[in-house]
Amino acid sequence: MNDVEKIESVISSFYRALSGRADAPRDWGKFLALFVPGAAVVPSSVANAPDGPVKAICVSEYAERLRIVLTRSDFYETAAVKRAEVFGNIAQAVCVYEARQSPVDAEPFRQGVHYVQLVRMGEDWRITGMIWLDASDTRPLPQEYQR
Repeated sequence: MNDVEKIESVISSFYRALSGRADAPRDWGKFLALFVPGAAVVPSSVANAPDGPVKAICVSEYAERLRIVLTRSDFYETAAVKRAEVFGNIAQAVCVYEARQSPVDAEPFRQGVHYVQLVRMGEDWRITGMIWLDASDTRPLPQEYQR
């Protein structure tokens, strides 16, 4: 596997770890292993508050929030890596994500753009940070990211 394929695999594993039925247990150990210790995320709800303070949260805090939220309803999220750039041992990927309540739903109930930063650790890539923003009627996906 080349670097871009490895990065795509890490990102796919992130989305698979989140996806499932509300009553299905998630493998949080595997989820956290995708990140470097101390990795930070900036969820869409935070990035969408232009006048409010932007607060990155550590990935373990994010996982704790998800443990609760993902038990409320079925949730399936997928993404397509639209661009991955690698320079030495660092990389950034731009993904378009889609969330559904069932993997067979024709249309997502939410979609957006996800920026993922990664670092090479030995032969593997790990996530150092993520920020994302949901698309909306007033903020559609950029043309180059639409299907």
